[in-house]
Amino acid sequence: MNRLLYPLIFITVIFTSQSQADSTPSEFIHFQIGFETTLSDEKIIKLMQSAKAKPRALFMWSSGISATYRSNDPMEPAEFIDKARKETSSFYRNALKSNKIRLKDFAAKNSKKEFLESESLQKQVRSLLNIRNSLENFTSTIDKGLPLIFAIEVKTPKDKREILEKNQLVKTYNSITHIENNNSMGATIPYAYKEKLNLKPEKLRKEYQAPLVTGATAGELYDLMIDLIN
Repeated sequence: MNRLLYPLIFITVIFTSQSQADSTPSEFIHFQIGFETTLSDEKIIKLMQSAKAKPRALFMWSSGISATYRSNDPMEPAEFIDKARKETSSFYRNALKSNKIRLKDFAAKNSKKEFLESESLQKQVRSLLNIRNSLENFTSTIDKGLPLIFAIEVKTPKDKREILEKNQLVKTYNSITHIENNNSMGATIPYAYKEKLNLKPEKLRKEYQAPLVTGATAGELYDLMIDLIN
């Protein structure tokens, strides 16, 4: 689901890989944990390894964009995170291309004079440029390996549960109970949450604003658009 707001931005995209149904044996537990902020991959990998936890989903954020990567493929933490970064980066690079196409189409259909005289046209371009700035920052954060993950979903042995619960990095905890009845495709119906919690830290919930775009005059907006599409 994508939700785009002007002049603020909040984008959520969910990636899912379902090559096999996820089954959690009785000796394992399945839950989500959230952190106070985005953490480095190294810290998250070390945390999961300490509890022999297997990742099932990553919750990522940067510059107003939230992305969830989910997979039932059995992978070690480092491999899971690496795959999540690569696939998420690829998705948003395509989004950047689409954004540029929309800007080009807009410029072709509207003259500079029409643009400068219309608040509605200026609003549309401001929104597109805000989104572009957010997308550029997000892909840069991914590709540079900067802190991106604010929560994870894992499967871990029951006797390792306290290692995660008591770790000082963990701020939010959400137990998940699998539902046993199957759907028509023969896969286990996902899960029921013990308690619906917002895993995202409070400071990451604010809508994102690109200062250069938000404070730009109509003329500056037009020049920004033309520079980007040329």
